[in-house]
Amino acid sequence: MAGFLYRGILLQQHKEPALSRDLREFFNADTIGIQMNRPQVEDPNRLSADEICEIAREAKIVDERDGVPLIDKMLRARVRRLRLLVGDAIDDEPYISSQLNPLLKNQEVAFCGLALLQKAVNAPQACFAVYRNMTDLEIRIPKTIGSYKVRRIHGRYPAEYRASKFYGSERGVLEIGVGAIIHLARAVLFNKPQTTTFVTVAGDCIGNPTNLEVSLGMTVTQTLERCGLIDDPVRVVIGGSMTGISVIDTDKTLINPSTRAILAFRARIGESGFNCIGCSRCVHACPEGLNPFFLYRSFHQRRYEEFRKSDPQMCIGCGSCSYVCPAKLDLTGSILRGQAEMRRMVGSIRLSKALEQKKKDAEFQSYYQDYLLYQEGKAQKRDLRQLEKARLSNERAVKAELEEAEKQAAATLEAANAAAQAALEQALKAAADQFQLEEETVQVTIEAAQTVQTQTGQQLEQVRMNAQRAQEAAQKAHERAAQADARVSALENEVKQKAAAQQDLEKMLPSIKQAVSRSEAEARRAEEAKSALAGDSSGEAFHSAKAAAKQASESAKFAAKNLADAEKSAEKAAAETAKAKERLVTARLDAEQQHRNAESLRITAQEAAKAIEGAAAQVSGQERTVEYTGQVCAEKLQEARQIREKADAEAQERFRRESESAKAAYDAAMRAAADAWQTASETIASQYQATRTFLAQRLAQTQANSEAAHEAAERATSDWGSPDRKSAAHEPVNIGEETQ
Repeated sequence: MAGFLYRGILLQQHKEPALSRDLREFFNADTIGIQMNRPQVEDPNRLSADEICEIAREAKIVDERDGVPLIDKMLRARVRRLRLLVGDAIDDEPYISSQLNPLLKNQEVAFCGLALLQKAVNAPQACFAVYRNMTDLEIRIPKTIGSYKVRRIHGRYPAEYRASKFYGSERGVLEIGVGAIIHLARAVLFNKPQTTTFVTVAGDCIGNPTNLEVSLGMTVTQTLERCGLIDDPVRVVIGGSMTGISVIDTDKTLINPSTRAILAFRARIGESGFNCIGCSRCVHACPEGLNPFFLYRSFHQRRYEEFRKSDPQMCIGCGSCSYVCPAKLDLTGSILRGQAEMRRMVGSIRLSKALEQKKKDAEFQSYYQDYLLYQEGKAQKRDLRQLEKARLSNERAVKAELEEAEKQAAATLEAANAAAQAALEQALKAAADQFQLEEETVQVTIEAAQTVQTQTGQQLEQVRMNAQRAQEAAQKAHERAAQADARVSALENEVKQKAAAQQDLEKMLPSIKQAVSRSEAEARRAEEAKSALAGDSSGEAFHSAKAAAKQASESAKFAAKNLADAEKSAEKAAAETAKAKERLVTARLDAEQQHRNAESLRITAQEAAKAIEGAAAQVSGQERTVEYTGQVCAEKLQEARQIREKADAEAQERFRRESESAKAAYDAAMRAAADAWQTASETIASQYQATRTFLAQRLAQTQANSEAAHEAAERATSDWGSPDRKSAAHEPVNIGEETQ
């Protein structure tokens, strides 16, 4: 998909095999041999510009690019000074090669036609233009045709439109289709008018895709049959596969000078029924930078104002948006239909503007009446506020009188309450003094008992801590004694092992000594044999005796060494056994000392336990004494509370009688004030109701005026949305079916 900097789309060209094949002819018998009614040109190089223009007029040549007569373009070009003449062979749509194929197959004729046209329009430079992005070509495009260069146009589809736009933006550039150039050359060279056009016939239903030169006026069916149909086409397109129009009745559709291709397909490409997925591919592909889906939606929702503001007239109908749409929406066809409807709706738009202005005037009148109603409401609220202020002023005066009466009654009630309160406080003070005296006595007694109890508890706690420490020390002494016993046992085992090893070595010493004796005896015998055979030193017996003597000597030395090692090991074992016995004696003494310490600590712990029992008995006796003292104090406090409650009840009764008399006086004063308040409130209410009635009448009159203005606005709105106006504004336009 193209990006913002490279708008357009890349298309598979499908131009082969039609492009590489020869250009074939398919003429009517009536068109063969037709000549113009003028003398034959003998030397084309001697023709003037006016004569060439006259020949183009008589030949009735039409430019296949846009269907405009060639003579009209030539006359307009002669008025302005040209800088460049371009022979357009840019076939950028798929399948179409009806300009490039005739150019390549008739290079000399095309060269002659471009030279004649250059002379006629007085252009200093000329060239041919072809499309570059064609990867399926089987032929080679030359760099020059005659003396004219062949320019390769880059870019994506629609490259031809972009090239035309580029050349059109420059002053002095004229583009002419290659077909019109070839027909101009034929008119000059052979005196033949244009009775044919170049058409590409292709598609998946065509058995022999090719480029034909077809006589004008032949039907589409005849042309398709000429190239051979291998299947019945479902869709036949006149023009390009991107911008062409699907036709239904091919028998009545005729070939005209601007027909560039006839394409037959097996499948019909239509809308898939999906909604827009918001991919924005159509926006990126549009060469004019439009928003195709916004135009599509505005057209189908009949929002013509939005459609008109989105510049639909800039759409060139290239079909790029419909081609890249993954939802297969008919974007191009909808925009073109919208353009047609907009042209018919010019008058309806003017009427809409007038009705809209009428609606705005009615809405202004309605707004103005609402404003008057709002101002009247404000005046009424202002009058009501003044009336409310007067009512509040009267209420404040009456309330002041009522507050004065309340103050007098409150003063009387306060004096009575003060007298009763004084008597009550005096009685309560006497009872409180006696109760406080009793309570202080009881408190002193309780504090003395608690002090004794606290001291005894501290002594008991100290004894308990001493006993606990004694128990812990005894426990540790027992643990140390147990550890000493364990060490004694280990040392006893070690002494036993050392003694056993020493005994084993002592048992082995006799056998080792016997082995040493035997080795020494064998060594002596070997020496004797050696001495006996000393005379025969070369004999075999002498050597054997010598070897035996040497071996016996070595055996004796080894046995003596083993005996010495065994004696050393025995001595070492005896020394270690003695040391182990000494450690054993020391460990036994230590263990006995630990046992004695543990026994002493156990006796100390027993004595501490006896001391705890005695202290606990003493504390229990003191607790019983404190409990008895507390009961006596509680009885005395209960008697004091009863005396105080009796005094409080007498004071409360006296206070109640005095309060009731004061409240009676206060109620009488409040009834008098309420009567005065009721009289003043009735007077104020009557005045307030009369004023509200007057203001309500004025507000009703203003509301009636506002409703009349609203009715006028509604009538204007109904005129705006009348059925006649809607039918005129939204009448659909039915144009032919269009393909992608």
